[in-house]
Amino acid sequence: MSEVRRDIAEAAVRMAVTFGTRSAMRDLAEELAPGETVVELAACTYAGAAGLIALTSQRVVAIRDDYSKHQVQFVVIGEVVTVDYDPTVHDGFALFTPSSRLVVRKMRREDGDRLVDALLTRAPQITLQVTRPAGAPVAQQGPQLGGQLGRLGRHRKPDPAADQVHSPRRAEGGTAVGPAVSAQAGAAAGAVQAAGQMSPARPGSVPAAAPVASSAAMPAATMPAPAMPSGNSPAVGAASASHSAAAGARPATDKEILLGVLADLHAQGVLSADEFAAKVRQIVTQP
Repeated sequence: MSEVRRDIAEAAVRMAVTFGTRSAMRDLAEELAPGETVVELAACTYAGAAGLIALTSQRVVAIRDDYSKHQVQFVVIGEVVTVDYDPTVHDGFALFTPSSRLVVRKMRREDGDRLVDALLTRAPQITLQVTRPAGAPVAQQGPQLGGQLGRLGRHRKPDPAADQVHSPRRAEGGTAVGPAVSAQAGAAAGAVQAAGQMSPARPGSVPAAAPVASSAAMPAATMPAPAMPSGNSPAVGAASASHSAAAGARPATDKEILLGVLADLHAQGVLSADEFAAKVRQIVTQP
């Protein structure tokens, strides 16, 4: 940038894209009035080709300078009434005065945001508006805060942290239960209530009040085969030993089947340790 003025070179350093603007930057110095300085620059498409839009201390200047055509247009900042800009709707901006307009397209968003913010800071009387395509919904505008300065930065990129959707957190240690497992748990609870009416007293029953050790989780969609509680649990070890000794000589009793179902439900996480212990106690104490 040794061939351009210092203020132009400093503004060019802040540009996100400079491709195709070198010749326009050199010509920009010739378009400036004495004492006029460059504030911000942005590469754009102007007059159908690559161009440069410049915000100076007095004007907004658009330049197209390529091998086929040289064209310059400007508007005085004090005459600008409206700026049409929103990078989420279109990729350029338009400045309107009572007698003319200046339109550019395809600005890099970072450069456009910086240039428009600097323009509104220098001329807070300018109205910021958005022209939307026909049929597009128009969001209601909020109250103005501090005039046009309250709208500065409204076109900035949204904060990803503010847009996160917060889903309910599962309690620590909780287990996701599918519909099939929930139905299975309800059926087991009903069977426990009926056990007191349909099961005769059996000699040799040993009460058990503590839960068995948890085993690996089983798929919720398949009904597990009846099984006895794990013999490794100190609370149910005596009951497991007495039942396993008689298992080879006779069919499983109703209580043994219910205990196996409850053990599987506890292993799947459907029943907590306290719930499982209470239901086991209820079954083994039934006459």
